Amino acid sequence: MLVRLLRSARNRLTPSPDRFLRSCTRIVHVGANVGQERELYDNHDLAVVWIEPIPSVYEQLVSNIKPYPKQTALQALLTDKAGKTVKLNIANNSGASSSIFDLALHKDIWPEVHYVDHIQLQTETLDSLLERESVHLPIDAIILDTQGSELLVLMGAQALLRQTNYVKVEAADFESYRGGATVETIEEFLKGFSFRVVQKKQFATHPSGGGYYDLLFKRSSRRRLGTMVIKRFIGEPLRGHIDYFRDPGRGEAWGGPFNGQKARTALFRALMERISPVAIAETGTYLGTTTELFAESGRLVYTVEGDPRAYGFARARLRKRRNVTLLFGDSRNTLRKLLDGPLRSVTGSTLFFYLDAHWNADLPLAEELNIVFGRCPRAVVMVDDFQVPGDPGYGYDDYGPGKKLTQDYIAAVVAMYGLAVFYPATPAIEESGKRRGCVVLARDGVHGTALSSLALLLPPGEGRKRLAV
Repeated sequence: MLVRLLRSARNRLTPSPDRFLRSCTRIVHVGANVGQERELYDNHDLAVVWIEPIPSVYEQLVSNIKPYPKQTALQALLTDKAGKTVKLNIANNSGASSSIFDLALHKDIWPEVHYVDHIQLQTETLDSLLERESVHLPIDAIILDTQGSELLVLMGAQALLRQTNYVKVEAADFESYRGGATVETIEEFLKGFSFRVVQKKQFATHPSGGGYYDLLFKRSSRRRLGTMVIKRFIGEPLRGHIDYFRDPGRGEAWGGPFNGQKARTALFRALMERISPVAIAETGTYLGTTTELFAESGRLVYTVEGDPRAYGFARARLRKRRNVTLLFGDSRNTLRKLLDGPLRSVTGSTLFFYLDAHWNADLPLAEELNIVFGRCPRAVVMVDDFQVPGDPGYGYDDYGPGKKLTQDYIAAVVAMYGLAVFYPATPAIEESGKRRGCVVLARDGVHGTALSSLALLLPPGEGRKRLAV
């Protein structure tokens, strides 16, 4: 009995190295390998962005995280600069010790590890990758296991470091990889962002002295204490509210409305003039950037966000927009409530819907379309992040088999409601910003003719023909 009591007391005095995850909502794990920590992260109900550079390992990672809907993977080699071609050395331990640096004293601890191949990859920075992939911010922790390139990754993540709370990294206090990061260089760099070491656990020792460590860095305790109190006792919406007043410019992080796409903005304005909807409904408010553009049309705007922290940010941002009603919840349930409530009397009138609530494995789009066209015969719908046939320059969302935002995904609803389908007439090469694709849908016998005569829209056949010329 006494032994058990002593062991329990010791465990309380020695906090788990992963205890910080209790204070996190979203994390980025760079150097994912095959996602060995996926169950740990799922146990903490974390949204996770895994980043892995080796193509074959990345494929295994994607397969491994399929059961976890809040976890997603990106394939990229991260350093301090984007667009450079570098050699990545592939290690024989299933890629776990692969590095852009040559092995140095690493071989003295693990002599069985050696390089068996190499590949050439283009680099990205963590900041540019998250921006390009429209990864939701804020990120609460960055976890790094990149075999010597940790400092380079952090140098390419300076925007993220200014808003995150934790950095966890493996590093040695000797030259494990030739020219790679050490405990000292990482500590010195992170000091400039107000991080300090709060945990340092040695897990390997060099024969001549020195060690390999798991290091956990945290922002200054005063700020973190306030953040923990807010998160635990006040809630995520208020955290988002405070995020806005601390950094209102974050709402412009993706370049403005429609992710900075000027042709898409012109298309929206042309649609407003042509169809003259009585109201606008948006799913996926995020930080409210595009919502503000909708509000400027002077129409009533109803918008829904399912992420509590983003909802808090948008609520602060849109507080003075009297024609905007911001709602929190699942997009499908909220659409039903809107069409049975505030919009019930105008479901027979022209309504414009902007559907952008898709960003993880729970893809609501098919249900959203059925709800809209099943109740609003005069609806005009624009779907963001949609594949534009024949123009690969436009990006689109792909969440795996049956969940790619393509013509096949909407084929059933198009046939059921007799929809006319239109794509942007502006080629991606002439678009600005993120160049994400979209599709515009309406019942053929209602708004089909009006949309067909709109110069900024083309039906699928004409779009493919134009691009082939």
